[in-house]
Amino acid sequence: MNIHAILQRLTGNKRSYDGNGCPAEADILTYTEGKLSSSNRTRLEAHLAKCDDCRELLAFTVRETADGASVEMVSDKEVKLQTARVLAYIERDESTRRRANEATSSREPVKAGWSISYPKLASVALVLCAVTAGGVMLIPRDQRPAEAMAALRMAMKDQRRNQALISGDIQYSPYSPERGADVTEDPSYERAVNNMNYERAITKLRFAEKETAPAESRHALARVLLAMGKREEARRALAILKQLESAGDQSQDLFNDMGVAELQLDNYDAAIDHFRRALESSPSAGLFLFNKALAETSAGRVDDAREDWLQFINMNADDRLKAEARSKLDGLH
Repeated sequence: MNIHAILQRLTGNKRSYDGNGCPAEADILTYTEGKLSSSNRTRLEAHLAKCDDCRELLAFTVRETADGASVEMVSDKEVKLQTARVLAYIERDESTRRRANEATSSREPVKAGWSISYPKLASVALVLCAVTAGGVMLIPRDQRPAEAMAALRMAMKDQRRNQALISGDIQYSPYSPERGADVTEDPSYERAVNNMNYERAITKLRFAEKETAPAESRHALARVLLAMGKREEARRALAILKQLESAGDQSQDLFNDMGVAELQLDNYDAAIDHFRRALESSPSAGLFLFNKALAETSAGRVDDAREDWLQFINMNADDRLKAEARSKLDGLH
């Protein structure tokens, strides 16, 4: 596809993406990875040229995906060539405008030219740069679990959607229920970025939905599903984790995350049992003890919960987690 066709497509007088407003974040992610179909790519590019919010999201996606990833840099020659093309269109545009002004003053007819405003041209340039950046990102499959976990940590850095703590070295963030975890009308920029990072994590692990995918990738996918804080995703995560257990995984992280899934599905006895099994392998792991106390609290096992909350508070060094645990302890009746 030549640059002239792209520019005309991007700056034409077209309706918004699919006639329904802004595209889904998943489409933008797929676009940056060069996997969007040609027809959807065309509609998306046309929308990007008009929508400031989506261009900002696109630029953020490209920047975040490139951060720490394996990226093949564009050559200086290619950059100069693309720059020359854009400058050529600017020069042609100026020439068309001059001829139009001269014709108006002399009342001579002039063939209509193709004109574009400089702000619009700047928008197009941003899209073209994003297309180029997205087209050269080559992330091997064996690196995708790490990339997905990095996106998940970014999504959870300000708040977590699941009360229980998921394995995977995820730093603490306060629990913030999403009013059912299905509400999407919150227009805040932070929420949009968090949602985008969850989508990034899921997109990078699509291949792990197959049972034949590597165990590490399957477990990473289960973590992302659990982190989203929705019952349906918890069911999917539990199915993945059970398959890993059947294949021979007996790790403490697996038992913990199975407990997280069971707790989210209100299966309190099963959750407590899984957290207990995780603690057998690592009695000093506060992560598992926190979750066990949380499950006991939900199950109404007040005495067991009180004992575990006190033990957790005494052994844990993170003041934020201790404060959260203390509030749970104070709420026991």
